[in-house]
Order: sequence, then structure tokens, then C-alpha cells
Amino acid sequence: PVKSDVKSLGPQLSAQSALVVDSSSGAVLFEKNGFKSHSIASIAKLMTALVFFDFEPDLNQRFEMIDEDNREGGDDYITPGESATLLSYLRASLLGSANNATIVLQRSTGLSDKGFIDAMNKKAQDLGMRDSIFAEPTGLDPNNISTTRDIVLLLKEVGKNDRIREIIGTNISTIRVYPRGNIRQVVTTNHLMGTIIPVEYGKTGYLDESL
Repeated sequence: PVKSDVKSLGPQLSAQSALVVDSSSGAVLFEKNGFKSHSIASIAKLMTALVFFDFEPDLNQRFEMIDEDNREGGDDYITPGESATLLSYLRASLLGSANNATIVLQRSTGLSDKGFIDAMNKKAQDLGMRDSIFAEPTGLDPNNISTTRDIVLLLKEVGKNDRIREIIGTNISTIRVYPRGNIRQVVTTNHLMGTIIPVEYGKTGYLDESL
């Protein structure tokens, strides 16, 4: 006879927390530590993008990147001394997870560092993300923390923005960088995109603290 193990039934996840929600009804289909707080790494860029859009930006406006925009980690699709449209910075930030491009988005709003972080946290509260704290825009700071329950609320809000949803719903895009007008490819950090797995949109993030 084969000895059955009841514990082996159902999904076996290595993730510390997970949440599966029916997008139509909002019903929770599966949950593991949905209220446990974690560092969220570059997922914080989604909140940065939402706050950026609150300022009704002209996505065709061109901004020059400066040395102060540089941050460690990630691919630099645009470098100091070069310029690009805000749409290109948005693609580099959300699709390629470029930290320096994310800082340019923040700077374009005219808000100070503290002012922008305050706006991120206010929007989190407005969305009902009561267990989330944002410390800076890129996700490099491990003090950007949230829960899977709150991330679902963030993704729901992101899904209402056609431009953000379009960008994080593809696996590759292009940007034009000046002064030479070079075309560069931006490749997603979300390795599920462009595979046989049907993913409508999403954002990844990685820090040692977020594991």
C-alpha cells in the first residue's frame, strides 16, 4: 500500500508569503502570510510611477540626466549627460528597473526627496495600504516595506493606468537617447513575460532583505 501524505496536497511554495486573488470578485483563492511585512525592493517603483502621474506629466518632455541621479545597482539605459523623454525614463524605470531613471521621474515632479516620499506614503494610505511604508523611490532602501495584501491593492491601482499597464505588460521596448538620438532596447526584469505563462502585467524586485 502507498502511504498518503495529506500535507503534500496543494501548492508547495518556497516564498515566505503569497496571495492569489480573483481579479473579478476580489475573493482570496490562496494565501500564505498575507499580512507579513517584507522589503519590496523594486516593486516600490510602481508607487513612484503612480505619484509621478499625479502631476499630469508631459511624457514627450525631454529631461537631461545629471550625476546626482545615479544610483548603484541595475542596468543604466540612460547615463548622466544624456537626455530622453519622460516616457523613455518611465520605460527604463518600470520595464528595465533602472534606478537612475526612476530618480529622474521623481525629480521631474519638482518635489524634494522628502516631499516625494511623503506623497508615496499618502497615496499608500489613500489606497488602503495600511501595512506599507515607503522610504525612497527606487526600492534600493530595504525600509520600503509592504505585505502581499497591500501589493494586491497597489497592482489594482496600477491596472487603472493604461500607460503603466502597457509598459509592465511587455517583455521588451525601445527608447531614444539624446544627443545622438540612439535607439536602445529595454528588456524586462520579469522573466515570466514573453513566455508561455499568461501574465498580463507585473513587476519584480530583488534585494537580499526582500527574500
